[in-house]
Amino acid sequence: MDFHIFVKLLKSGKSNQVANELLRIVRTELNSKRFAATDGIEEYASTLLFAACDKEKLLLGQLGDGGIVLSCLASKLAFEPIRGEFANQTCFTTSSTALSDFQLKLLPLNGITGVTLFSDGVASSIIENATGAVAPAIQTMVGWLQEYKVKTVENALFENLNSHFIQRTHDDCSISIMAVA
Repeated sequence: MDFHIFVKLLKSGKSNQVANELLRIVRTELNSKRFAATDGIEEYASTLLFAACDKEKLLLGQLGDGGIVLSCLASKLAFEPIRGEFANQTCFTTSSTALSDFQLKLLPLNGITGVTLFSDGVASSIIENATGAVAPAIQTMVGWLQEYKVKTVENALFENLNSHFIQRTHDDCSISIMAVA
């Protein structure tokens, strides 16, 4: 399926069908890995974050920890984090509850200047736990994409991950930024 088919399904209220198809694609790919045949796909447990857009609509998806920030007049989280029963508990693409925990959203692009996807290790540095407020650094990083070449931004993100984010956590640290022009 492609973006426009997913959009059509979401507009007609079939978000479960979209989530099911996306999970099927991910799990099929995981099953094709050479070690999955003996160990099972559980060894490939992972969260899933994505953003896709055309000139009018933005499709977002989140399964597990980490998060997605929408940059607009006031940056905000796209989804409320799903908290497990215990600390550091999340849902993975290989979890039995993946379909029910999958969050999807279709938004108009109006006013959105960027989308930032990040792992839970980065979240602890850019999201205020008590309020959900987003650090101003996110707007700054989205702005970099409008001012500098992609390679320059990649290098700056790499430096920031190593010098700031990784120093504050023992968890995974990854970040991806998309500017919307």
